[in-house]
Amino acid sequence: MTDPQLLIDIARFAHILVIAVGFGAASLADYQVLRQLARPVDDRMLHVLDLSHAVIWKVVIGMWITGLILIQIRTQFVPANFTPKLMGKLVTVAILTANSGLIGRIAMPMIRRARGQSLLSLPFGSKLVLAAIGAVSSASWMLAMAMGSSKVLAASGGGVFLVLLPVAYLAAVALAVGGVSLLRAGDLAIVRRSTSRFGAGRRVDYRLSAPVPVPAPIPANRRVGTTIAAE
Repeated sequence: MTDPQLLIDIARFAHILVIAVGFGAASLADYQVLRQLARPVDDRMLHVLDLSHAVIWKVVIGMWITGLILIQIRTQFVPANFTPKLMGKLVTVAILTANSGLIGRIAMPMIRRARGQSLLSLPFGSKLVLAAIGAVSSASWMLAMAMGSSKVLAASGGGVFLVLLPVAYLAAVALAVGGVSLLRAGDLAIVRRSTSRFGAGRRVDYRLSAPVPVPAPIPANRRVGTTIAAE
């Protein structure tokens, strides 16, 4: 008869393995984007991102399969047997799955349309969307890794996860949006310095800084007398 603990160990190993592969694929995609942030989007970059996204989708499916096997072994799908950590992992993987769908439907088409130009040249709103999606992805993988390996979180109560998950996601999105805003502020500062230096777009004050005295007009009788005397 097969040892139940052996089945649990196999399922846990497979679960952690797919999480590690997914984290690596997501990190590769993030590195590729950051590396070419100011460079034109080319076919090589798109190939790496498409490959990473395909791997991540397979990993997400693997996470659900191995995770459901573990849930069946440990809880028999009885809600009363669900631990706070398990509920937190289910929420995290659900968010990760939805965000992966957003990457395929929104982020990747947006990047493909930017072929030949840098991502920094995209409109501010588009950069915010890409940053937010990337931040949610990074936070999800970090949380999945933490909950899959931490003994402290395994023994934590529900209140910890009610605070941890919102704080992690909000902090990640805030950092990403703040970074994009700083880049925009830097671009605007460069534009202002350039226009100030070369005079483009500057308002020119045509008024003289000090009034210049204008000679008073010579009376007509004086002009006539001067002319007669000269003759």
